[in-house]
Amino acid sequence: MSKIMNKNKIGYVFIAFIAMFLSVVMPQPVTEASLMQSFSVKITVIDKGVEHEWEYHSPSKYEYETGETVIKNEKAKTEVEKMMKLLNISEKATVEEMVDSLKKNGFETIERLDVRWMNGESQLYTWVWENDQREK
Repeated sequence: MSKIMNKNKIGYVFIAFIAMFLSVVMPQPVTEASLMQSFSVKITVIDKGVEHEWEYHSPSKYEYETGETVIKNEKAKTEVEKMMKLLNISEKATVEEMVDSLKKNGFETIERLDVRWMNGESQLYTWVWENDQREK
């Protein structure tokens, strides 16, 4: 009986170790809950000649711009959170995945994407994409 108990304890320790290891090496996407762990984010999309911009700066500055309109209230926070969720920003994200998500969600004619995200450890990640087919 004690041998079975020891094997169970070893099994639990092994599972706990694997869980801790995976939580460190597996990148987690930025979600509404983890947005507060981000230091800042700035997302710029140009679509049909109109510039759209979503910004967050810790601890609580949110801004959403579309064309000449600037929003800085709870609606801006909602818009920033929606865009971060849509782009699924993480250390392993690719600009191609982000552009694909945008094209499937209202930005079919996207001309340019520029994403700058600083995580809670002050590491800056940058993704830039420009449509080669756009008119110059």
